Amino acid sequence: MPFVYWLMCKYLPRSLNSQDVCPNSFLPIHSQRNYTEVKIRAENNTERDADALLLEPSSWNTYYRHLQAYRARTGHCNFKRKITDADVYGMSEEEEKELRTLSWWTCRQRKFKRRGELDAYKVHLLGRLGFEWNPHAGPGTSCGTCLFFNMK
Repeated sequence: MPFVYWLMCKYLPRSLNSQDVCPNSFLPIHSQRNYTEVKIRAENNTERDADALLLEPSSWNTYYRHLQAYRARTGHCNFKRKITDADVYGMSEEEEKELRTLSWWTCRQRKFKRRGELDAYKVHLLGRLGFEWNPHAGPGTSCGTCLFFNMK
């Protein structure tokens, strides 16, 4: 028996014994089960909760609505990481600002998801828009890889 496991078993509350503890963690098994049940329930309610949380006033929701409007206009919601002057040639200042802002915001959402810092309801909402989580994956992605900008 590894020393840490023995030590853990020695100092468990009297109501628990060594069979009630998972050997790879310090959480009692029943606590892990409860956490798993709550997590599954939360994931099942994500879709319902996403729509409700979208009604809350927040900067994330504002950017999401801008992205939603952009997708409705252009048919895609994928952006390059860096917007160059060539990308915005012929656009009005307002269009250029929107493009640069949404590019910055979508890049941050991808980064937060990679780090595991993006809430499940946000992942769900962006996925519903057809958001491409890995734009460098190549052909065959959900929104296409060559639809970055309106060609005029």
